[in-house]
Amino acid sequence: MIKHEIRDKNGGTRTISLSPLKAIRYQCLECMGFSPSQVVDCTSPLCSLFPYRLGKDESRKGTGGQGNAEALLKYRSRQGKKDQEAI
Repeated sequence: MIKHEIRDKNGGTRTISLSPLKAIRYQCLECMGFSPSQVVDCTSPLCSLFPYRLGKDESRKGTGGQGNAEALLKYRSRQGKKDQEAI
């Protein structure tokens, strides 16, 4: 996260913490007149930010959730066995 000064819908500026996806989201909001519904209905699919305009990275869809929790538990279980073998 970085601190960055952005424009707000009242014409002023404010400093906020931004992740890369949040930065894209705020850019899209500014481009669409600070209207979230306009960002959803964006008609510029050739814009390089279009896939990320909702603040999500669709290429990472499915990388979180229950499957990863199960993998983490298996990993921790294996690590616990390795720790016991070292004793």
